[in-house]
Amino acid sequence: MTIDGVLERMIENGFKAGLPASEIQVRRFERELDASLPEDYRSFLLSCGGGEPGAFEAWRGLWRLADLMSMNRVYHVQETFPGLLAIGNQAYMVYALDLREPGAAPLVSLGLSSSLWDDVLREADSFTEWMDERVPQ
Repeated sequence: MTIDGVLERMIENGFKAGLPASEIQVRRFERELDASLPEDYRSFLLSCGGGEPGAFEAWRGLWRLADLMSMNRVYHVQETFPGLLAIGNQAYMVYALDLREPGAAPLVSLGLSSSLWDDVLREADSFTEWMDERVPQ
Protein backbone atom coordinates (compact mmCIF):
# COMPACT_ATOMS: atom_id res chain seq x y z
CA MET A 1 0.00 0.00 0.00
CA THR A 2 1.19 3.52 -0.77
CA ILE A 3 0.50 6.63 1.29
CA ASP A 4 -1.54 8.01 -1.64
CA GLY A 5 -3.83 4.97 -1.48
CA VAL A 6 -4.22 5.36 2.28
CA LEU A 7 -4.95 9.09 1.86
CA GLU A 8 -7.69 8.27 -0.67
CA ARG A 9 -9.29 5.90 1.85
CA MET A 10 -8.97 8.51 4.59
CA ILE A 11 -10.84 11.05 2.47
CA GLU A 12 -13.51 8.46 1.60
CA ASN A 13 -13.95 7.94 5.36
CA GLY A 14 -14.34 11.62 6.25
CA PHE A 15 -10.80 12.98 6.54
CA LYS A 16 -10.71 16.65 5.57
CA ALA A 17 -7.49 17.25 3.68
CA GLY A 18 -5.90 20.60 4.34
CA LEU A 19 -3.93 22.77 1.98
CA PRO A 20 -0.92 20.93 0.59
CA ALA A 21 2.41 21.97 2.04
CA SER A 22 4.94 23.27 -0.44
CA GLU A 23 8.32 21.66 -1.01
CA ILE A 24 9.87 24.86 0.36
CA GLN A 25 7.82 24.61 3.58
CA VAL A 26 8.77 20.96 4.09
CA ARG A 27 12.47 21.67 3.46
CA ARG A 28 12.35 24.62 5.87
CA PHE A 29 10.78 22.36 8.49
CA GLU A 30 13.44 19.68 7.94
CA ARG A 31 16.18 22.31 8.40
CA GLU A 32 14.56 23.51 11.63
CA LEU A 33 14.22 19.90 12.77
CA ASP A 34 17.77 19.12 11.60
CA ALA A 35 16.55 15.81 10.18
CA SER A 36 14.98 14.42 7.03
CA LEU A 37 11.39 13.26 7.13
CA PRO A 38 10.59 9.76 5.85
CA GLU A 39 9.35 9.84 2.25
CA ASP A 40 5.84 8.57 3.03
CA TYR A 41 5.20 11.18 5.72
CA ARG A 42 6.80 13.86 3.55
CA SER A 43 4.46 12.88 0.69
CA PHE A 44 1.49 13.03 3.08
CA LEU A 45 2.40 16.60 4.05
CA LEU A 46 2.91 17.61 0.42
CA SER A 47 -0.52 16.15 -0.44
CA CYS A 48 -2.62 17.59 2.37
CA GLY A 49 -0.44 19.58 4.75
CA GLY A 50 -1.45 17.23 7.56
CA GLY A 51 -5.20 17.84 7.42
CA GLU A 52 -7.75 20.51 8.10
CA PRO A 53 -7.59 21.88 11.64
CA GLY A 54 -10.59 21.04 13.77
CA ALA A 55 -12.01 18.48 11.32
CA PHE A 56 -14.26 15.89 12.94
CA GLU A 57 -12.32 12.86 11.70
CA ALA A 58 -8.67 13.73 12.30
CA TRP A 59 -7.21 10.18 12.19
CA ARG A 60 -5.32 10.05 15.43
CA GLY A 61 -5.18 13.84 15.66
CA LEU A 62 -2.58 14.25 12.94
CA TRP A 63 -1.12 17.73 13.16
CA ARG A 64 -0.63 20.16 10.30
CA LEU A 65 2.89 20.98 9.17
CA ALA A 66 2.44 24.50 10.54
CA ASP A 67 1.80 23.06 14.02
CA LEU A 68 4.39 20.29 14.22
CA MET A 69 7.22 22.21 15.88
CA SER A 70 5.02 24.10 18.33
CA MET A 71 3.20 20.91 19.40
CA ASN A 72 6.53 19.11 19.90
CA ARG A 73 7.63 21.99 22.11
CA VAL A 74 4.36 22.00 24.09
CA TYR A 75 4.69 18.28 24.82
CA HIS A 76 8.51 18.47 25.32
CA VAL A 77 8.89 15.46 23.02
CA GLN A 78 12.31 16.25 21.61
CA GLU A 79 13.66 17.34 25.00
CA THR A 80 12.57 14.13 26.68
CA PHE A 81 12.97 11.79 23.69
CA PRO A 82 15.67 13.12 21.32
CA GLY A 83 15.12 11.75 17.83
CA LEU A 84 11.35 11.43 18.08
CA LEU A 85 9.05 13.74 16.14
CA ALA A 86 5.50 13.79 17.45
CA ILE A 87 3.02 14.03 14.55
CA GLY A 88 -0.31 13.79 16.36
CA ASN A 89 -2.19 12.83 19.45
CA GLN A 90 -5.43 11.27 20.55
CA ALA A 91 -6.59 11.76 24.11
CA TYR A 92 -3.52 11.09 26.29
CA MET A 93 -1.53 9.26 23.61
CA VAL A 94 1.11 10.90 21.40
CA TYR A 95 2.11 9.37 18.07
CA ALA A 96 5.63 10.00 16.78
CA LEU A 97 8.12 9.06 14.10
CA ASP A 98 11.38 7.66 15.43
CA LEU A 99 14.03 9.42 13.35
CA ARG A 100 17.07 8.12 15.25
CA GLU A 101 18.02 5.47 12.68
CA PRO A 102 18.80 6.64 9.12
CA GLY A 103 16.67 4.89 6.51
CA ALA A 104 14.05 3.74 9.02
CA ALA A 105 11.30 5.71 10.71
CA PRO A 106 9.00 3.48 12.72
CA LEU A 107 5.83 4.96 14.14
CA VAL A 108 5.76 4.87 17.92
CA SER A 109 3.33 5.85 20.66
CA LEU A 110 3.81 7.18 24.17
CA GLY A 111 1.65 8.67 26.87
CA LEU A 112 1.55 12.43 27.40
CA SER A 113 3.10 11.98 30.83
CA SER A 114 5.77 9.53 29.63
CA SER A 115 9.34 10.31 30.53
CA LEU A 116 11.08 6.94 30.06
CA TRP A 117 12.16 5.28 26.83
CA ASP A 118 10.52 2.10 28.18
CA ASP A 119 7.18 3.90 27.70
CA VAL A 120 7.78 4.28 23.94
CA LEU A 121 5.94 1.53 22.04
CA ARG A 122 6.59 0.62 18.43
CA GLU A 123 3.26 0.66 16.56
CA ALA A 124 4.40 0.06 12.96
CA ASP A 125 7.49 0.02 10.75
CA SER A 126 6.36 3.15 8.87
CA PHE A 127 3.79 5.92 8.77
CA THR A 128 2.09 4.25 5.79
CA GLU A 129 1.85 0.88 7.54
CA TRP A 130 0.43 2.54 10.66
CA MET A 131 -2.19 4.50 8.73
CA ASP A 132 -3.08 1.50 6.52
CA GLU A 133 -3.88 -0.53 9.64
CA ARG A 134 -6.19 2.18 11.02
CA VAL A 135 -8.12 3.54 8.04
CA PRO A 136 -11.19 1.43 7.20
CA GLN A 137 -11.12 -0.37 3.84
